[in-house]
Amino acid sequence: MDQRQSYTVFLPDWEYILPKLCSIIEASYQVGDFASFEDKFLASENDEAFWSVPGDSGCELSIKLEKYEGYLFGTLNGVGNAFASGAQFLWESYLSQGGNPEAQESPTK
Repeated sequence: MDQRQSYTVFLPDWEYILPKLCSIIEASYQVGDFASFEDKFLASENDEAFWSVPGDSGCELSIKLEKYEGYLFGTLNGVGNAFASGAQFLWESYLSQGGNPEAQESPTK
């Protein structure tokens, strides 16, 4: 049995990548679900909140929203090929959104 793994990355734009990431981890997602949650959070007086989506692959994505933070930390937990593919996609998304490869560990390290 594979050991459960996790990979955390921070991104400025999660909504853009969620449809593909959720497809990789076999999670139900409708475009705009996260943006709606984020809008409700921003209108609230809460300092932080967590949005998560479980996948049928055994993976789960959790994104931490913080009142005064523009970049959001997301953590993918899981096992097997779905986790490896999802973590690699997060790494590629981090780089494509201007992330510094020296500041973020790749999922293959």
